[in-house]
Amino acid sequence: MMKNSHRLEKSIALAIGLALACATLADTEAGQVQSLTGTLTAKSADGALRQLVQKGEVAPGDTLYTGRDSYARVHFTDGGEVTLRPNTQFLIERYSYAEPQPDKDSAGFSLLKGSLRALSGLISKRGNKDSYEMKTPVATIGIRGTEYGLQVCNNDCDDLKMADGSTPPNGLLSQVGEGQIVERNGGGELLIEMGSFGYVSNANSIPQKIAPSQALKIEVPAHVMQQLERGSPGRERRQCSG
Repeated sequence: MMKNSHRLEKSIALAIGLALACATLADTEAGQVQSLTGTLTAKSADGALRQLVQKGEVAPGDTLYTGRDSYARVHFTDGGEVTLRPNTQFLIERYSYAEPQPDKDSAGFSLLKGSLRALSGLISKRGNKDSYEMKTPVATIGIRGTEYGLQVCNNDCDDLKMADGSTPPNGLLSQVGEGQIVERNGGGELLIEMGSFGYVSNANSIPQKIAPSQALKIEVPAHVMQQLERGSPGRERRQCSG
């Protein structure tokens, strides 16, 4: 009887320890740098700077900075990804993901400057559909099972060209590869579907769809994507099971 009691106590202690470990992991790690060409710097919430390399961890509160001609592919613990393009600033405002607790899923990001392509993971798919958001200076993006691209311009996009050859205007340009995104700001809300493009000029202007002939294709060059894929050994996934 005593042995069974001790075994039960050990099982309970193990379960509590596992739950605490999962909670700690959910609070402290958001993901890893899966692959990188060029330089990637992280600034933590306390202001400390560190140079990131492949398999380097990122956490809530980190602001990521890509250098000139640099591309970084970051894989999150829920299976989502972002690929940051050159001269981009990307903030992980909040992030919480633990496999046995879908009701606590939360991902809040901010594209402060530059451009990215994003692939959503399990957050927003298995629980609250509004648990994922991507902020920009002019609009907030919600997703519905999505692969999408964003470009923020603020007098710094002279090296880019729209489909018609013109220089991109200031504001937010978006492109949806799969699924849907919802763009919201002080001017209203707009649903953008797969294969469509969007534009928001400022925080109070109405989000609008634009024709492909007027759009900016937000892509990672093929040769860079090949380098990123070759440099991706696969992420060691930490799992917590209930």
